[in-house]
Amino acid sequence: MIPGDDEVTLVNLDAGSFFGEMSLITGNKRVASAIALTDCKLNTMDKETFKANLLCKKIF
Repeated sequence: MIPGDDEVTLVNLDAGSFFGEMSLITGNKRVASAIALTDCKLNTMDKETFKANLLCKKIF
């Protein structure tokens, strides 16, 4: 959502989806916020844990 009177839905995320990873990669501040439409369980990850997880994944 873009805050203000003109809030806009940018994307609806499903179970297993993630957001905010670009902030961990670039070090820049987040530029958007998220609002849950239903009850949900969220996990957070700091930059070091995120990088460690990337190194453990076989992408190719």
